[in-house]
Amino acid sequence: MKKHLHAIIMIAAMIAACPQQSRGTDELPTLMVANGQNAVVTYQQVSRDSIVGSCVCWPKETVESYQGARITHLEINSANAGSNSAAIFISRNLNAEPDYRQTYTPAKNGWNKVELSTPYTLSTDTIYIGYEISGVRYLNYCNTFIQGEEWLKKGPSGWKKYGNPYSAGIKVWLEGDALPKNDVAVGHAVMPLYAKTGEPVSCSMDIYNLGIDKISDIEVTYHVGDDHSQKETIAGLNMDNRTRKTIQLAGPTFSAEGNQQWQMEITAVNGTADKKGYDNRSRQSNMLAYNDYTKRKVLVELFSTERCTQCAAFDELLSQFMANKTDAVQLSHHSGFYTDKLTIDESIAYEWFYRPVNIHAPAVMFDRTSHFDNYPTVFQDTVPLISFDTPTLTALHQMQTTAPAFVSINLSASYDNSNRMVTIDVSGEQLLPVSGDSIRLNVFLTEDSIASDTQAGVSGTFIHRHAARKCLTTAWGQPIDVANGYNSHFSFVIPDEWQEKRMRVVAFVTNYNPNDKLDCKVLNANQCLLDGTDPTYINKVYDRSIIDMVTVYDMQGRVVVRLTGQTNTNDAIRILDSLPKGVYIVETENTKGTKRSKVSK
Repeated sequence: MKKHLHAIIMIAAMIAACPQQSRGTDELPTLMVANGQNAVVTYQQVSRDSIVGSCVCWPKETVESYQGARITHLEINSANAGSNSAAIFISRNLNAEPDYRQTYTPAKNGWNKVELSTPYTLSTDTIYIGYEISGVRYLNYCNTFIQGEEWLKKGPSGWKKYGNPYSAGIKVWLEGDALPKNDVAVGHAVMPLYAKTGEPVSCSMDIYNLGIDKISDIEVTYHVGDDHSQKETIAGLNMDNRTRKTIQLAGPTFSAEGNQQWQMEITAVNGTADKKGYDNRSRQSNMLAYNDYTKRKVLVELFSTERCTQCAAFDELLSQFMANKTDAVQLSHHSGFYTDKLTIDESIAYEWFYRPVNIHAPAVMFDRTSHFDNYPTVFQDTVPLISFDTPTLTALHQMQTTAPAFVSINLSASYDNSNRMVTIDVSGEQLLPVSGDSIRLNVFLTEDSIASDTQAGVSGTFIHRHAARKCLTTAWGQPIDVANGYNSHFSFVIPDEWQEKRMRVVAFVTNYNPNDKLDCKVLNANQCLLDGTDPTYINKVYDRSIIDMVTVYDMQGRVVVRLTGQTNTNDAIRILDSLPKGVYIVETENTKGTKRSKVSK
């Protein structure tokens, strides 16, 4: 008996020491799929007296890429712990009985795991995955990780497609041998509209890693018309599952002039094909390529008033951005939030560019152009007027400076100090084919560095920049014939209270379509001081902060003039105004340090 017992113990020990066989599903790859991020950020109000719910839709192409995998469990984000009237479902038709339905009780506020009693095997049909619940007033929603079709049931009216910029609190967990290891989706892409032939066009795209494996590199193919030969490899990405990255690309080149359709596609991930390749392409965009073109000056129009408490900070932000930019012209309208002592009628007329229910300040326009396709979150109202920050200013300036000048603007001015009359001549011609039925010339006089003690949100004196003082044409411009060349003459007596040395002539050519806010684009712009000289030296030395000392040197290093004691840049500019035309070095010192700028006047 002891021998038999000893043998049994030995056999048991041997079995325990040997590795067990895989139980199949325990070691299958798993993947979590969700449109939203993890944290709840908002709530969707629903009818408490009805059955309500949220669901996501997986189109046929998505389901096919997961074919054979099984849905093992869902995670539902709930604010209704303890509800007994909740159920998850999987259905091929929202208006029919679901293929799978299972009740559950939310155990806590937040993410609740719901194991499927019977895992659901995916085939090839479009499916809807979601939950229904009753007796609640709100459903939880998260920030969106990746766009996808979603549906919402708010009450008795049934399921409606959900169109808000959030995502339902739903996570779907899959397991299976066929889950995609390399799966990339292309999201938003920034695709310039103009190019010079033979030069690469820099662009960018957002990519999402939706597969199991980490992404190290991708291959991008550029489809330019019928040419599919241009490729670019981006290495060193190091992207984990469910991460997004913006990829900067050198971009394609365009060999021929004219309009051409182009598109970007990710054709390889980690050196292999993407199993789910239907979401690997950007949108198609139109490129207008030229062998050569004249660079434009970009018109930047600011909408700001003294009654707006936020405007002072954004005025300063724009001033810092515009410093040293010789390819941009600023025109400030005191409108958009009531009016003030610097408001003129033409600036009020430009409130037409706003969406009627959303007139606000501060706001800005770049060449009266909307870039909704490239920046949909910025141009949400599909009008050219937008709120802004520094990244937005940088992106739009870069986008508009790639656009050519479609017309030339030759601008000259002279000022007679004896009678304070400024005389202005503007001429030009068509440089490239223009679209639009009504091409107009617009001419403004602006004044810079206007001191005010009545700006909301500021303690003390505030300096207004480039305020529109006088429109010498109508608000919507003077019709001109650019095809045959144009030449216009203006004169105006400057009021005594205006500082003529701080004033500029701003001229720009636009199309005018009173029925379409998106068809009034600026074709080119230019500016000069009242004496006809280039005013860009003012931007180079401008700073609203207090300065302890200003020193101006000539090009031989000799001190021309020095001003000490607490002052500001207006004094430095006045010093420059008093000097003969030439090239100077301006040095300013304050608590921030020393700044040196080379300026020409």
